[in-house]
Amino acid sequence: MKVEHKAEGSKGMFYHEKDGKILAQMTYSMAGETRMIIDHTHVDEALKGQSAGM
Repeated sequence: MKVEHKAEGSKGMFYHEKDGKILAQMTYSMAGETRMIIDHTHVDEALKGQSAGM
């Protein structure tokens, strides 16, 4: 599974996309230079049983 990353300023997300649809994502905000706050996660039911949410 390919995990991609995009960031803008202090916010960003890691995600998996298939056929133009984001099936899994984890969004974050940076709190300074070394701290990352994970503020949202989601895994689509289409990935159930594939260990995508680990």
